[in-house]
Amino acid sequence: MSKLCKSCGNYYEGDHCDKCGYGDPNLKTHAADKYKKPTKPERFRTEEEKELYAEWEKEKKRTLR
Repeated sequence: MSKLCKSCGNYYEGDHCDKCGYGDPNLKTHAADKYKKPTKPERFRTEEEKELYAEWEKEKKRTLR
């Protein structure tokens, strides 16, 4: 039985939508990256936050290649 995609409205068979990828656990969305942007000025970050933001920047550079 086909399912209706909650994201794009397409009907699909299986675990995730073939058109937009909704429901695919391996799909990386742009919305997830939106929340990784630094919101605190660098001078106010703790050492843990600095390490976390540095790791996010490395990951971002790897995905852009």
